[in-house]
This record gives sequence, structure tokens and C-alpha cells, in this order.
Amino acid sequence: MCACVLQLRRFHTLISLMLSSQTKDTVNAVAMKDLREQLPGGLCLESILEVEPKRLDELIRIVGYIEKSLITNDH
Repeated sequence: MCACVLQLRRFHTLISLMLSSQTKDTVNAVAMKDLREQLPGGLCLESILEVEPKRLDELIRIVGYIEKSLITNDH
């Protein structure tokens, strides 16, 4: 497996772990699926950095995060 695939897998694991602290695994799985499928370019660092905070909030709202979770995003 190439290094880029392993890095992406680790990134997905990190995001999933961050979201899972707020909710059940089944809800976390739905949020991760939405992130992978609905972010332009899929779930990767670049897509997270480029997405509008409001859109990201919509995608992760299911896990119980609220807008204050996006304070660090400078968009």
C-alpha cells in the first residue's frame, strides 16, 4: 500500500476519533460517510481546509457538534 493511502487512512482515523468522543459509533459512521462523499475531493486535509465553516457544521451536526467547534477555521 502506498504511503499516501496510509496517510489518508490515518487522517480518516483521526477525524473519526475526534467525532466519536461526541456520539455513538453508528452516528459517527454516518458523519464520516457524509464527509467522505460530500466534501469536494473527499475527506482529506485539503477539503477540510477549503470547506466553508457553515458547510462543515452541516456535515458534522449529526454528532452533536455546534458552531463553536469551528472557531479555529479562519474562513
